[in-house]
Amino acid sequence: MQRKTIAAAVAATCLAVPSAAAAHVTVSPEQIPAEGYSFVDVNVPHGCEESPTTSITVQLPDSVVGATPEVATGWTIKVKEGKLPKPIEQHGETITEGPREVTWSGGNLDAHQLQRFGMSIQTAGTAGESAYFKILQKCKEGETAWAEIPVEGEEEPEAPAATVQLIAAGDAHGAAASGDDAAATEEVSAQNASAQSAGVSADDLDGKASTGLAIAGIVMGAIGLLAAGFAVATSRRKA
Repeated sequence: MQRKTIAAAVAATCLAVPSAAAAHVTVSPEQIPAEGYSFVDVNVPHGCEESPTTSITVQLPDSVVGATPEVATGWTIKVKEGKLPKPIEQHGETITEGPREVTWSGGNLDAHQLQRFGMSIQTAGTAGESAYFKILQKCKEGETAWAEIPVEGEEEPEAPAATVQLIAAGDAHGAAASGDDAAATEEVSAQNASAQSAGVSADDLDGKASTGLAIAGIVMGAIGLLAAGFAVATSRRKA
């Protein structure tokens, strides 16, 4: 009986650790290239106590100079433009303004459910730096500003800003697609689009190929039977 009690206590402790770590609103992945393009998710794992989430506003860090939010069903998207911390060169032009805040609103995320809000972002930072995404979570009743910057050596704040580490592009390990991968993906998409424009899906193409092989097999079998019958008839006449 005592062993069962100890085992239950250990299991409860193990379960408590990940749930506590997942209690904050975060951004994933935890590492992205310091310069280039990445796709990140804003993870909202709960509401304001028992109240559902109705709005999420993400303040972009200085190192993020571009952002394209992903559509979330049932939510309205608003992007607030502003002056960039420092100008960037892009396609031969000097860019001084860009997205500074992204808001998803009008939804109703249950307090005990998880939702991810995606963004394609462009970074122009320095490897080794930390990018802090300050996030305002508004609920039907109450709100939480996930905006406190963690200080090394001190306890974690109650509502920390979501932190992402900027790393050299070669160390990204899939945080951004390589040129070859992007080209391959584009080629596959083009093939699928061509099939769809002809009113044929990828599954239909596979099905048509299988049907063609089956018909060819039937035809070859029939020819074989006719040849065998002809041979028998010829041998009987000779006899």
